[in-house]
Amino acid sequence: MALQRALYISPLVLTLFFSVGLAGFAWRWRRTVAGALQFFLLMAAVFVWDAAYICELFSPDLPTALFMVNVQYLGIASIPVLWLLYVLRYTGYERWAFPRWQIVWFFIPTLTILFSLTNPYHEWMRCVTGFGADGLFSQVLKIYGPWFWVHTVYSYVVLLVATTLMLRSAFFARGLVFGQKILLLAAVLLPWAGNALYIFGVSMLDLTPPAFAAMGLLMLVAVSRFQLFNIVPVARETLVDSMTDAVVVLNMENKVVDANPASEKITCLPVSKVIGMGAADVFTGYFGMITFYDPEVQVHNEIVVTEDAEPLYYDLQIIPLKSSHGRLLGRMVVLRDITRHRRAEEALQKLNEQLEEKVNERTDTLLRELAERKKVEEARRAMPYLMPKCVKRQLSAWN
Repeated sequence: MALQRALYISPLVLTLFFSVGLAGFAWRWRRTVAGALQFFLLMAAVFVWDAAYICELFSPDLPTALFMVNVQYLGIASIPVLWLLYVLRYTGYERWAFPRWQIVWFFIPTLTILFSLTNPYHEWMRCVTGFGADGLFSQVLKIYGPWFWVHTVYSYVVLLVATTLMLRSAFFARGLVFGQKILLLAAVLLPWAGNALYIFGVSMLDLTPPAFAAMGLLMLVAVSRFQLFNIVPVARETLVDSMTDAVVVLNMENKVVDANPASEKITCLPVSKVIGMGAADVFTGYFGMITFYDPEVQVHNEIVVTEDAEPLYYDLQIIPLKSSHGRLLGRMVVLRDITRHRRAEEALQKLNEQLEEKVNERTDTLLRELAERKKVEEARRAMPYLMPKCVKRQLSAWN
């Protein structure tokens, strides 16, 4: 019996550590990563549910167990909505996570918590039939009331909406971002699968908290292997794979979160390898200057890259990506090859210079011709006046 208790309790204790650790990671990135604050609150709710459930299992009497059940509902009722808010921010649907919508999402959970606290007066949440402490753990024997099923249906509908949004977003993702979303989906489905087994009587013990331990393990992999809080899908809808311009999206940690096939010419790396790399490793050589620009400033410059002794010209745009609240999420780097355009401009400029040179030469020739004609004309006009003077001088010389 002691071994059975240890096997069941160990995952619950691990869940406590996982939830605290993940909450710490999320709190660290709350100001720079979309959804990090909601994820922190989600892990806090998991901690409350798990800790209160452990206390319920070791409760010495019914009042203590019922108190722990009410504490659990602070987490149980909040987790579906917190997960939805996290997914909304994570997938770019932030407008549905505004405060006015949060009031709507939390309406049913708030009533659930109130009805759980006031259950002895109406028994809308549960009808307590007894207390069992002769098995492995203490248990509150109960029959679920009508509002419990309202809460359950609402929770599963919210979970379904969040899962659908994540699946839709994962369908368009590549590389590390796709790995993140698959792990997140698996992590969130495990606890609710365990919860369904307990609610519908398949298991006598609530398998939800142990499932949360498995969720914590998956989340740990998402943090360490797939850099959950370093790489968040942003501006995916602004990328069109058929664009001839190279487009690379960087997050606040200067890591590549998306790129289009045209960027392979710039990075000399396939898109699948570029995603998740640091900007300094992707934009090397002449393109390294991109990493030095202020992330909050929109940039529009022209850069020249020398390749095989031939200059290549690029039009560079760096566009800050901001949420609907104005919070900076990252940057979108757009590089357009304008070499042909510049070379055509240079050729046209040379032709203009040659034409200008010929015009100047012809103008000088015409000016010289005009000057010579002017001198001849002046000499011709002066002949009638000059001739008598010459004759007089000659006559004076003879005398």
